[in-house]
Amino acid sequence: MTDSYSTARIKAIKGSTNKVWVWGVEEGLITEALKSPVHGLEIGSEKNEYKPILTLEEIKKMLFEAELREHPWRNIWAVALLTGMRSGELFALTWNDVDFDNNIIRITKSYSQRIKGIKSTKNSEWRNAHISEDLKTVLMKLRQLEPNSELVLPRTPGWNCGNAGKVLRDFLNRIGIEKYLTFHTLRACFATHVLASGAEPTQVMKMGGWADFKTFQIYVRMAGVDVKGVTDDFKVMPKLNSFENVLKLKK
Repeated sequence: MTDSYSTARIKAIKGSTNKVWVWGVEEGLITEALKSPVHGLEIGSEKNEYKPILTLEEIKKMLFEAELREHPWRNIWAVALLTGMRSGELFALTWNDVDFDNNIIRITKSYSQRIKGIKSTKNSEWRNAHISEDLKTVLMKLRQLEPNSELVLPRTPGWNCGNAGKVLRDFLNRIGIEKYLTFHTLRACFATHVLASGAEPTQVMKMGGWADFKTFQIYVRMAGVDVKGVTDDFKVMPKLNSFENVLKLKK
């Protein structure tokens, strides 16, 4: 059964189970089995786990089809892919955070499903995201759609109650992309493809808000940046002209 869940989801379930069990013991509701039923359960690390992402062609297809069908999540997906922002950060984004003069989005806050309200970012630090030409086009369109809204992105049904991943998967399946992805995968797509385009890893880390380079390394590996060009000067295959000369001599 666990094969259908990601390592992160399994770890989250284990953590929640432990918390409930500890609470039960402390409140005297559990008096016999003092150890949690998941005590000692080892879960594989995600650090070396390959995570499927969307290829560039799949991203283009997804955004094209979403625009064509006027999918209510189309602009949310576009901004997520073009900034690497987390779901809660996107949900909390206001027009006061967008600086068109300097082409910067200031990311200072995030929506928390747990407290049902706005809090600081994941690592409690603010950061900037660059506004590319593609992103500016999306933002200007959003501004025109809701000129009086304080919020940048629309409040689509299911977003603030954890259904973002299901909506994404359902749409991808509908357009023929059969991959088990979460909304957070869009963040991985951003990091991997921006790195592959030649961006400096430290700049991508800063824009995406990754504080730990060890965690960020998986995207460097997925982008192939760590081995790019390594074998360019390793040439052992004979030239086509050499084959032709040998054939001429044999004749």
